[in-house]
Amino acid sequence: MKCSFCGHENKDQAKFCASCGRDLSLPGIQETPNQKEAKKINVKAILIGLLVLFILAGLGFYALAKSKHNKQVNELLQKLEVQEMNKDYSAMLETNQALYNLTKDDQYKKKMDAIKGQKENDDLYAQAEEILAKDNMKKEDFIQAYEIILNLEKNKVKDPADVEKLKTSFLGILNDLVKTNNELGFFDESREILQGLLNLDPKNEFFNNNLQGVQEENQIQEAQMEENEKRERLEDLGRNLLEKKLQTTTNKANIRSGPSTNYPILFSVGPGTECYVKDFSVDDTGLLWLYVGDAGWVTHNNFQ
Repeated sequence: MKCSFCGHENKDQAKFCASCGRDLSLPGIQETPNQKEAKKINVKAILIGLLVLFILAGLGFYALAKSKHNKQVNELLQKLEVQEMNKDYSAMLETNQALYNLTKDDQYKKKMDAIKGQKENDDLYAQAEEILAKDNMKKEDFIQAYEIILNLEKNKVKDPADVEKLKTSFLGILNDLVKTNNELGFFDESREILQGLLNLDPKNEFFNNNLQGVQEENQIQEAQMEENEKRERLEDLGRNLLEKKLQTTTNKANIRSGPSTNYPILFSVGPGTECYVKDFSVDDTGLLWLYVGDAGWVTHNNFQ
């Protein structure tokens, strides 16, 4: 037997509904149109209320998740600030990667590329400092150090003041080496180093001026060596002529009061005049003077 009130299916002999307890012998209650409409409205209200609750719950979960997300980002940014101060590049890369994973913001990818470049430049800078700290830098050291300096200037990642400081140190060491080599006569070493540097930087005025200075100093020292060798030869000749009798071979030999053309002429003698050499002297112009007898000084060019 079906309950006319709730619609529950009961046993045929049942007197009361097993679901709602209504007397099954009573006739069914028919809902009025207004009751049916009210029931529909109540259902809609319940559904709308449930929807609003669902939306509010979703907004709440979103706000909670957003808050947690922002907290993580802020914590990573604070962490990154400390890492940047300490120049901990490995940690900086990890933190920027974590920030990118959280935000999908391309700025953190760009920062990672910049960090890699900065680390490479810092490593190059440290390498150059290590080279310049060597006691005896060779040609290869100067070339390698200057290549690094040029790369640092080109990349423009390292602080320009730091790069300029490194370059000043490099030029100071180079200048000291060239100066020492000039004093010791090691011109070939200076030329090789400067020429190698000019291959890297052909218009460098400092390198060109130093190379020119090395060439000029080399020429001066070579001329001085030639002059010294000539003086030694004349002094050896003078020693060999001591206490020997010589005859003049020129038409006119001037006898002077001292071993230089700055001294006055005492008298002159003609060819075939016999002279006895008692002393000799080489003047600043490279002339060998012989002191003959007690007469005076005459150049050895007047004798065969």
